[in-house]
Amino acid sequence: MSSSNIDTIANLGVNIVQLNNLHLDDTQAELDAQAERVAMLHNHNIKVMAIVYCTAADNPEDIVDFVAANAQDIPADIWQIAQEPDLSDGVPDYFGFWGPGTENQYASLVQDVHIALEAALPVHKMVMGVSTISNEDTDYFTWVKNVIQVDANSGHNLDAVGLHVYRIYPDASGYNFANDTAFQSALTDMQSFAGGLGYSVWITEFGLGKYNSPSPEFYAAQAAFVDSYYRGLVALDLPLIIYYGYNPGWRNNDLAPNPAALSILSILIEELVPGIYTIPNRNIRK
Repeated sequence: MSSSNIDTIANLGVNIVQLNNLHLDDTQAELDAQAERVAMLHNHNIKVMAIVYCTAADNPEDIVDFVAANAQDIPADIWQIAQEPDLSDGVPDYFGFWGPGTENQYASLVQDVHIALEAALPVHKMVMGVSTISNEDTDYFTWVKNVIQVDANSGHNLDAVGLHVYRIYPDASGYNFANDTAFQSALTDMQSFAGGLGYSVWITEFGLGKYNSPSPEFYAAQAAFVDSYYRGLVALDLPLIIYYGYNPGWRNNDLAPNPAALSILSILIEELVPGIYTIPNRNIRK
């Protein structure tokens, strides 16, 4: 990530960047590179959200120690511990948490990390990034609600719930958010539940779910999809963090911006829709 790249995203109105990815086995050189990125972003008045990836092989105490040891050198403004911890069965450990991990386990880890961050980095926020990839189920957020209820009872260590609101449609070009009434209801219910306990709800990833080397036709369909979806989320007054850089979400396999990314960038440039925008730095693991 060069200074010129940061100038470009700053000029687009981006005010927060998601830093991918912090791993417990990162070398010192890798950690130093992340620290340099954070410093450069802060110099441009851009905040940083850091994700600490955890797997079934990781000891919770090691996770806490890792954050405590690196928080001052990598002073992210927002911290997410584990990626989509609600996914535990039938998915790779890389995406989930302990496999399976309970709501109480996750809430306990968040509390311990929060205590470590308070000592090392008093000014920070913590977000829980969770998956909502579904078209059929209407009770999307049971696991999430259970976690924040436990968290609220144990000191309010989390500040926000970060929803990853992907949708899966065979023909995304015909998607209209206004007709997706079940999902709208689930989102507003989540806002009401979380807000009643003092938590914010953010959209920290969104897009059209598709894996296994999507085709050019998929990218074209996604470009048509994201406009309706994005505007619908904005209408619900959900602060947005747009995840640009996730293959196959926003980039082609050659890591060039795909049509969906260009569609979103055109909205930002032409309309500057209020929200929190991010183009994450993609730190690809070898």
